[in-house]
Amino acid sequence: MNDYSFTSAPQLKRDPLGGTLIAMNCPRCSTELDARSSAGITAAICARCAGAWLRGEDLERAIRLVAAEQGIVLKTLALLEGPARPTTLACPECATALETLTMRGVEVERCVACRGVFLDAGEGRTLAQRAVRAATDWDRSYQALLDGKSKRLLKNRFRRHVPNVGTVNRRRKGDA
Repeated sequence: MNDYSFTSAPQLKRDPLGGTLIAMNCPRCSTELDARSSAGITAAICARCAGAWLRGEDLERAIRLVAAEQGIVLKTLALLEGPARPTTLACPECATALETLTMRGVEVERCVACRGVFLDAGEGRTLAQRAVRAATDWDRSYQALLDGKSKRLLKNRFRRHVPNVGTVNRRRKGDA
């Protein structure tokens, strides 16, 4: 993955009661999160545990960016694999309880209200790599399926127009 220049600032949220801006804390270790932006993606990074808080749309953009770096255009992005389980962690943005989800074999925490996602150290890169690998495997399999169907269709069309294709000196009953 390329190193992008990140602008850094404390990650702030609106206090629901007073409307003032307050700092967001890491759901894992309660350290203040530091916002970093690059390529239209904003992530709030924890200096202590290296976890990252992303809004749902930023997670998808980040995965698409990783794919684009590898020359792959993701047409669809399917990440969810398993049922959600409740956690004791709270969303740093809206204080709603987070749920644990399995995305491409990686367990991440997601807020049910604001759809933000908390990734522990290294989970973002692993998730992106697995999503890209799954997309390329699917494209290869789908193309092979299409190629196989095309060959069968061509073979069947050819058979309809040219009788006895593929038969060599077959004798029918009654032929001498």
